[in-house]
Amino acid sequence: MIAWPLLAALMGLAALALFPLSLAPPVASPLATLVHLNERHLLANLAGCAVLAWLGWRAQMDRSNAFAWLLAWPLGQVALLAGPAMSSFGGLSGWLHAGCAIVVVELLQRRGRERLIGAALLAGLLAKLLLEQPWGALPPVDPAWGFAPAPFAHLAGSVTGAALALVTRYCRPSIHRWRQDP
Repeated sequence: MIAWPLLAALMGLAALALFPLSLAPPVASPLATLVHLNERHLLANLAGCAVLAWLGWRAQMDRSNAFAWLLAWPLGQVALLAGPAMSSFGGLSGWLHAGCAIVVVELLQRRGRERLIGAALLAGLLAKLLLEQPWGALPPVDPAWGFAPAPFAHLAGSVTGAALALVTRYCRPSIHRWRQDP
């Protein structure tokens, strides 16, 4: 159960280590996830890493969930190519949305209170994505952040995370059976 919070910590530390570089990598570059455009952007995403580390730990996300979240990093970046054309991109937000979607998929498979928490998280995630209107044109520069947000990254991360969570969840039984066969 330590793999999930460890992954969140490692990604946060990598983003922190790369922060002084102040470069804007191409959109599909996995490095773009770790590059942040200013201190506020970095701090917001580090807070997101902390929240998802705690949430995943409390939800007892296992290694296969952490593996899905790790895969969401490069696959989410590639998914950005399906959205509005961006010359560059930076930040963990799409990957963090993938993590949220993975937790949602896992919790919705459980019973009782955990399923209700998963449903509430799903409602919040869907509302956020709908309000951001990620399918439209890129928004203008937000003076509060100092850059134009990329809401399609949130959608791409959420869809990628949910898809990977389902794949790893439904591949798990066959993997366990394979290990048990003589």
